[in-house]
Amino acid sequence: MNPPGVLAIYSAPAYRPHVATLIAAGAASSCGVPLLPIHVTTTAGGTLSQVGYISTTSLLGSLVGLILGHISDRRKSNTGIIRISALLLSFGWFAVGWTRSVLEVFLISICFLSLATVLSSQVFAAISTSQESKERERAKVASSLRACFSLGYAIGPLVGAAIAGIGGIRAAFSVSGLLYFSIVLIAKSPAPSNLEEVRKVSSPGGVAPSSLGRMVFFCSLLCLVLVGDFLKASYLPVYIVHNLGYSILVSGVLLGLCAGLELIAFMVIGLISSRYGAGWTVAIAVGIASLGYSLMAGIPHLAVIYMVQISHVWVFAAIHGVGPIYTQRLLGPHIGTATASFFFAVAGAKVLSGVIGGVLAVPLGLPNLFWLPAAICAIVFIVMIFTVPRGVLRVQ
Repeated sequence: MNPPGVLAIYSAPAYRPHVATLIAAGAASSCGVPLLPIHVTTTAGGTLSQVGYISTTSLLGSLVGLILGHISDRRKSNTGIIRISALLLSFGWFAVGWTRSVLEVFLISICFLSLATVLSSQVFAAISTSQESKERERAKVASSLRACFSLGYAIGPLVGAAIAGIGGIRAAFSVSGLLYFSIVLIAKSPAPSNLEEVRKVSSPGGVAPSSLGRMVFFCSLLCLVLVGDFLKASYLPVYIVHNLGYSILVSGVLLGLCAGLELIAFMVIGLISSRYGAGWTVAIAVGIASLGYSLMAGIPHLAVIYMVQISHVWVFAAIHGVGPIYTQRLLGPHIGTATASFFFAVAGAKVLSGVIGGVLAVPLGLPNLFWLPAAICAIVFIVMIFTVPRGVLRVQ
């Protein structure tokens, strides 16, 4: 594992537009999204329940992403879809600042803001179809570039809070709109690989049922695993403040520390997966997640929370950095469809976690709620160890 090899990815001319795109997309998302609930509950006069309903619109965007992913598999370049998605997102963030009712926010979220998953899936599909990615380990490339999104995502809240403090929330939303518009100007697909030749020799019927079934099975497993991640994101700050009795600052420091570690974790996980295989990397990460949730549920101590959260940074990097590549591997040349399916699984996990939290958070309480993702991840880990064929574990 050679760190300079990772640095060479960032300096490669073919990837520079994607580096800029992912940083801008991460910053645009985290600049506006954390402020949207505040806008809904103040200017738009909404409730916390309505904030939850608005968050479910990401699932519709993922459905659109599946359709566009299938369309992109038949196109020579993803650039057009990337630019249109970024333009619509830009318009949506400019427009949402002028809304005065929950219905207006909901409609804009459905029509425009939900397309963030479309943009992400198309960018990663473009990365994977490039000739440059074929000449390098694809998992290492995707995971390393995913760190750029994390960098932008770490910067965005600081920019959004500063702008909102000076010019109001509408100004912060406008910054998100400008960042997405910048993607329209800088987006560029790398030189196409021989993917078109692969498509020409593929079966006329499209995706083989066995490949599609395996991909759906894998994405379903990831969806279950990611339920725990969203539950933790929703309830861990509450657990730290209300159950353990620490301040909000302690929770914020923990989240900030993890955001910084992500930048390193994505690069290292890419190197690990290129050596030991994407499949095993994801499977072991799921096992570590199960152990972490068990410790969090069983030992009510801040030191344990910090240890688990830091370990889960590596789990997050494995699933989000390597998971899309393994999904692409399962579906062969249909990279756009595979990548969109991964992001659909992520959106599905977000919705499912909301339902589970609403039903079980009060009866189980904290930290007992974390036993649920511990059990889910343990089952998924066992299933993955015994069902993922050895022949496709290594992604080249």
